[in-house]
Amino acid sequence: MGPRHAPIPLLPSVDVPIRRELQQLYDELDKELSALGAACTACGDCCRFTAFGHELWLTSLELTVLLDAAGPPGPASDGTCPFQSEGRCTARDGRALGCRIFHCRLDPSAMERLHETFMERLRELHARHDLDMTWGEFLSSLSALR
Repeated sequence: MGPRHAPIPLLPSVDVPIRRELQQLYDELDKELSALGAACTACGDCCRFTAFGHELWLTSLELTVLLDAAGPPGPASDGTCPFQSEGRCTARDGRALGCRIFHCRLDPSAMERLHETFMERLRELHARHDLDMTWGEFLSSLSALR
């Protein structure tokens, strides 16, 4: 299923092997980012969606795993991620591919290449485990869960 503006639902459960496979994908992406010199300076721009002019889209699987890892967030204000606190991500370990890939100081073409490569791998993970790959915008999906 392609992107849509409606909020996405959580999955009822995510088995440990699927979680491990998703974490392996995240770990491999983090290694590639490190090799490109994409170090976080905790400026918080990536978390201020509206102010920085971008949206975070993720799958039901990613949202479920994120919320399982970080717990329910507080309310988002002014289009800012509710997991941001003083420039730091309080959900760092469970953050989605879009959070990991977006770096305000990384060349956009490098981000695009990583996005294409790792989103394809995320699609393959969904297909292997027969998971619906429903997409949704992060803040609207969180808002609908409240």
